Amino acid sequence: MDEEIEKLANDISMFVNRHGNFSNFMHLAELMVRDHPTLQQGKMRLFVAFVREMAKLPYSDARNDASVKLAKELVAQWGDGPSLPII
Repeated sequence: MDEEIEKLANDISMFVNRHGNFSNFMHLAELMVRDHPTLQQGKMRLFVAFVREMAKLPYSDARNDASVKLAKELVAQWGDGPSLPII
């Protein structure tokens, strides 16, 4: 399972590196939102977990500063939530 997760993390990084423009991201988001509601919920849990991890970063630089700041702002607003149950 850990190898599968590491491969997926790498695949996402490679996608962002090769196709990292707003148009491609919007197209991917449009496709992802068409998925089954249970899978949509799971994707949101993944994104929330990513935001929470970004907010924990002790430093940033010009390449990720805006992302880290946004993540910290979101987590500050969320508190212990949002709660996204598995149904």
